[in-house]
Formats: sequence, C-alpha cells, structure tokens
Amino acid sequence: MAEYTVVTKDKEYIPEWNGNKEAAEPIVFTLRYLTNAQRSECFKTQANARGDVFVEPDNVRLVKLGVKKIESFSVNGKAIETVRDFLEVSGFDGLFSEVATQVLVMNAREDTGPLP
Repeated sequence: MAEYTVVTKDKEYIPEWNGNKEAAEPIVFTLRYLTNAQRSECFKTQANARGDVFVEPDNVRLVKLGVKKIESFSVNGKAIETVRDFLEVSGFDGLFSEVATQVLVMNAREDTGPLP
C-alpha cells in the first residue's frame, strides 16, 4: 500500500502590501491549506451575452476558507483579527486581493510536486 503525507500545517503569511513586510509590526495572516472540496468551492463560473463561459476565483470564498487568523492589524483603533472583521472593513482592496491570491497560489498544487 502506498503511503502519503497530507499537508495540515498552517502557514504564516506577511503581505507585501503598502510596505507591510518591512514594518516594525507587520500584519500577519495565518493561512490554512484547503481540502479538495473546499478548493472546488472557491471558483465561480459566469457567462457573457454570447454564451462564452469564464471560470474565475471567488476571492471572498478564498479568504473565508483560507484565512485562520489575523494579527497586528487595526483600523481606526479597532483590531481586525477575524475574517469577518477583515471582510467588513473598507478601503483595503489591495491587501484583500493579495491575501486571496496567496490562498489560491498555496492551494494550487500538483499532487506530485513540491509544496509551497
């Protein structure tokens, strides 16, 4: 019988957004690896008027499923520690996009390839 190892370890991610990586206390996201079922939930299909179908990542779903914890982030004196907090704050589109992309990238892997 073949023996396999499954990645269950969380990953700390420090976004590059707005010079965050070089900050004295950078914002840190703890990300999780998604199951196959969860990954399949992170894409949506849309069709245009001509009937062309497009598949694109669902960034909100990626963040909801892939972010476990947020540290060292506050807006107007309010700590942003949960996914709910992060999704409800406005004005951080670049940070949101970077985190969603990181969740997508770390979960887009071949079964036989090295893990990110």
